[in-house]
Amino acid sequence: MKPKTSFDVGKCVSLPTKPKFRPLKPHEMSDGQVQFRRIRVPWHWFTPLKKAWMEIFTPIHEQMKIDIRLKLKDKANIVELKTRADTPDICNLQRCADYVGAFMCGFDLSDAIALLRMDEL
Repeated sequence: MKPKTSFDVGKCVSLPTKPKFRPLKPHEMSDGQVQFRRIRVPWHWFTPLKKAWMEIFTPIHEQMKIDIRLKLKDKANIVELKTRADTPDICNLQRCADYVGAFMCGFDLSDAIALLRMDEL
């Protein structure tokens, strides 16, 4: 004789369907706040940065849709990165910060641009 169980195999319980949400836009992920990254420029990298500025600026501004500026103060030279309303992915901000940081570490721009093109690197 089979032991009695608390459930019946013949009955099928239907589960509620999963809700379908639209994907969040990047500015909605951060509650509409603009996000910043600041990269400090050592004094000995300031001249190479100025010479290669257009090669650094172009892929960041046009492809990644991130605003970039070189902030010149007394002794603190800083590259500032800022998200825009049309930034397609919030991860682009960190990718661009890694790209500029790789240039500051001495990587060639043709090598450092791989950081912008590779996902989850």
